[in-house]
Amino acid sequence: MILIYLGAQHTQQSAYEQVLQTMQLPVRFLSDAQTEATLNELFEHKEHEQHAQPLPHPLMVMKDVSDAQFQRIMQQFHANGLSMERKAMWTVHNQDWSFARLAEEIEEEHRYFADREQLYAIFSASNHKDPQAYAPASWKAYAATLTRLYGQLARQEPSPQELKAMLEEAKAAEAALLPRSILNTDQ
Repeated sequence: MILIYLGAQHTQQSAYEQVLQTMQLPVRFLSDAQTEATLNELFEHKEHEQHAQPLPHPLMVMKDVSDAQFQRIMQQFHANGLSMERKAMWTVHNQDWSFARLAEEIEEEHRYFADREQLYAIFSASNHKDPQAYAPASWKAYAATLTRLYGQLARQEPSPQELKAMLEEAKAAEAALLPRSILNTDQ
């Protein structure tokens, strides 16, 4: 069974419904008033409507869906011009979480990977910078900061807060780079 929350994109419900019905997969669409119910309650149809809590993004939660079925679902969504960026599987670990809590966990995960991707983009961009185009002292500080951050990231997976701090430090190092043309000296 599949639970889908579309929130503000509720006008697309019939398109999602059609794709999943074609695949003969049971689906249940959730309203804002159901987001505080636990996953178990929702999958068992035992929830009661609570205070409506709109979520920022659509979310699909699957139970008893194989990897092959999941791949077909995503292919069919794509073929029909639909997307579902946030998705999760029902697990023993999350079964007693509210739908809203699972959505927040997924949002945190998305923020984390977006920050990580942005940090790697800064590392990658640094490989294309010409050190001769920058004041030597500012380049030295920039290179040292990025080298240290890269090593730190390679050694261990940082917490979301640590990653955010690393990203901010990399951005600050990049912003502190001084083009050589601004200076009349080699300092």
